[in-house]
Amino acid sequence: MQDRNLKEPVTSPVQYAPRPAAAVVSLVALGLSSLALIGTGLNLYQLSALRQELVTVRSSRRTLEAALSQRKTAPTPASESIQAIESAAVPAAAIEPSAQAVVASPPPASAIRPGQFVQPAFRDKGQVELLSVNRVTGERDVVNVQLRVHLFEPEATIGTDSIDMGSITAHNPNTSEIYEAVLGKSSPAVSLFSMRLNNQSAIDGYVWLRVPEGTKKVNLSIPNTQEFLNVPIPD
Repeated sequence: MQDRNLKEPVTSPVQYAPRPAAAVVSLVALGLSSLALIGTGLNLYQLSALRQELVTVRSSRRTLEAALSQRKTAPTPASESIQAIESAAVPAAAIEPSAQAVVASPPPASAIRPGQFVQPAFRDKGQVELLSVNRVTGERDVVNVQLRVHLFEPEATIGTDSIDMGSITAHNPNTSEIYEAVLGKSSPAVSLFSMRLNNQSAIDGYVWLRVPEGTKKVNLSIPNTQEFLNVPIPD
C-alpha cells in the first residue's frame, strides 16, 4: 500500500499572456462612440437654437408688419393737426368758391388765361399757378389773388417748404411801389410737406392785396417762387 500521507502534487492555474491589441481596439471604439454621442448632442443643440431663433425672427416680423399696418391706417397727431389747420373755414366774403377745393371749378372772369402765369417753386419741387386776379367788389383798392400750388416731388420736400400767403406782395413795375397783403385776408400757409403727408397733389389759396385803383399791372412776389411779371388787373 502506498502511504496516504504522501502529498499530491500542487497544480498552479494557467496564466495567459495579455492581448494589448484587443484592448487598444476597445478603447478606440469607446472613444469613437463617445465622439459620436457628443457630435449628435451638439447637432441637436444647434438645431434647437436655430429653431428658436427662427421662431423669434418670425415673431418680430409679424410684430413689425402689424405696427406698419397700424401706422398706415391710423392718422398721426401731426397729420391730424395739419388737416385741421388746412381745413379751417374761410369766410365766404373773403374767398371765391373756386379757391375752396383742390379740384376747383373754372375761376371767375379774369384777364388771366388758364396756364398763362405758372412759375416753379422750391427749386422745382412744386409749382404755383395764378388762377385769377380781380378787384374786390365794394373795395376798389383791394385785389383778390387766387392761386394753386402743385406738388411735383413729394419725396424731396422738407418741413420748411411752405408758402405763407400773408407774405405775398405786389410791386408796381413802373414806380417800384410795394403793395402788401390786407391783414387777416389770406388763406392758411400752404405746406408742401403736409401735402405729401396727406397725399395731395394740389391746394388752392388766396390773398387780398391793397393795390391802388387805376393800377393796371403788377409784379407778384410769392415766397420761394419765381416772380410773376406784368400780371394784369381788370377794372
